[in-house]
Amino acid sequence: MSENQIETKAVKVALMGDSEVGKTAICHAFLEVDFILGGTSTIGIDRYDKKIKLKNKKEIKLILWDTAGQERYRSAAFKTIRSVHAIALVFDVTKRKSFDNVNIWLNEIKENFDNPCLILLGNKSDIEKEKWEITTEEIEQFAKKKNMAYFETSAKTRKGIDEGFSHIANVAYEKIEASKRNVEEEEEEKKIEIKKEPKKKKQKKRQSC
Repeated sequence: MSENQIETKAVKVALMGDSEVGKTAICHAFLEVDFILGGTSTIGIDRYDKKIKLKNKKEIKLILWDTAGQERYRSAAFKTIRSVHAIALVFDVTKRKSFDNVNIWLNEIKENFDNPCLILLGNKSDIEKEKWEITTEEIEQFAKKKNMAYFETSAKTRKGIDEGFSHIANVAYEKIEASKRNVEEEEEEKKIEIKKEPKKKKQKKRQSC
């Protein structure tokens, strides 16, 4: 990191997906808050913060934005979280529609955000497989096609939650730092080009007779 480069101290991640897929419960599990079965739906947007260590041993603040699944809250929420670095798309493995609607959420992201990092979370994976409406194979194929990492999660048992958020935090952090380096390199190139430009010779004024 150069002397002039501002250190990245926070990574912002938004959780999106249909109502009742467990986005708030995932946030609570990440913060190690007790699991509440059948918790209330988020109205608008909520924020949660937690300090974590990255693979490079740096400590950062991971900011989670828990968004409402209802369409009527979507526009206002998107304005608040437009600058997020990453988005976690959450669906319920026992509800086929919530998985199918991930495509709708991807279209919303494409229209409203500037190419954030993406991750797919299949929640409620603690429920017996017989009640799942989507197979793991189908989910993994979809995630690969959309170039997203996929994690099976359970807010009840905390399965996959730390791993998922650690992954997206590291990927987003690396992308932020790479973007900073690109800006620095462009600025250095401009300085070099300016130095290379030949100085214009001053024309001598002709003296009149």
